Amino acid sequence: MKSDKCPGPDGFNPGFFQKFWPICGDEIFKQCCNWLNTGVFPTTLNMTNIALIPKGDMQVSMKD
Repeated sequence: MKSDKCPGPDGFNPGFFQKFWPICGDEIFKQCCNWLNTGVFPTTLNMTNIALIPKGDMQVSMKD
């Protein structure tokens, strides 16, 4: 990803992680391995932002 793209829900854009990966990368990697090994994913990390973008002039269903 380009470093100046839109920040995620945590407020950090890709440039933050690219610059500070040597500091935070090991911890992120360990947590990901732990989730994969145990099958337990913290519910607080499973938050998503959804933006519905209408298509066309008149929307009649969710696909529009």
